[in-house]
Amino acid sequence: MQVISSMRTSGPNLLTAWTPASLAGSGMPVRRRFLVASAGLLMSTFVPAASAARLTHGDIGLILMHGKWGRTPGPLAPYFEREGYRVSSPEMPWSGRRLYDVEYGAGLDEVHREVATLRAAGAKKVIVGGTSFGANGALAYQAVHGDADALILLAPGHMPGGWYGSGFTRGEVDQAETLSRAGKGDERFSFTDYNQSNSRRLSARADVYLSYFFPRGLGNMKVSAGRLSRPVPVLVVNSANEVKSQGRSFIFEALPLHPKNVYLESSMEHGAAADGARADVQRFIDSVTDGWQIDGAG
Repeated sequence: MQVISSMRTSGPNLLTAWTPASLAGSGMPVRRRFLVASAGLLMSTFVPAASAARLTHGDIGLILMHGKWGRTPGPLAPYFEREGYRVSSPEMPWSGRRLYDVEYGAGLDEVHREVATLRAAGAKKVIVGGTSFGANGALAYQAVHGDADALILLAPGHMPGGWYGSGFTRGEVDQAETLSRAGKGDERFSFTDYNQSNSRRLSARADVYLSYFFPRGLGNMKVSAGRLSRPVPVLVVNSANEVKSQGRSFIFEALPLHPKNVYLESSMEHGAAADGARADVQRFIDSVTDGWQIDGAG
């Protein structure tokens, strides 16, 4: 398996990895580079510069969202709680209990309240992330609210554009649109929901369904990536499933440029990728927080 560790630093198609050899004679400072392998992942990291004003774990808030039909806690939440971070792991509208009980935008408002709660409790910076549909939610959150300081997208899932284009949801999306245009968006109807190789028959209000499954709506991650209003560090970890179906260009190359954006490919399957990426998520957090100051600069 080819494992990729990349930082997109300029241009939509340019991916670079800084090494002493590549920087020699360039006039740029050469920093030591370490390669760290864990659970099928490979990531490059740098020795952080010492700073008396560096944020502690307790200054960092993490919102970690579960995947489709899942439940709390979200991916890696117990680990980061033990490490001393301020962690929130809300139950989202796509959980196995809630099953689309509110529109996508209302679900993102719930995340916004969690961000505000973390900041009020003392978090100087807040990172929003999740696995599968939770990664979709983190990206949509930033597209709508824009106040996360970094994003963690683990095995991003939920593909309304692809499902509509392939015909899987076309009839149901069209039916929901017809109901909404007729002023009947509050009517419930049955639909098929897809989660990797599994599917379930569910029911929801037509307008709620459209908020998640409209092919160019909030659930479309490439659209959300293009709607981000400012660059922030983003970690994208594609599982073996996403490597085949999406690749690097689907989300990562649509993101605003940031020198600390990182893309990784895992050999693990979709459901295991988040747990397998724990060490690499920690290194990403260490990397981005190294530039953050107590006074909020960085």
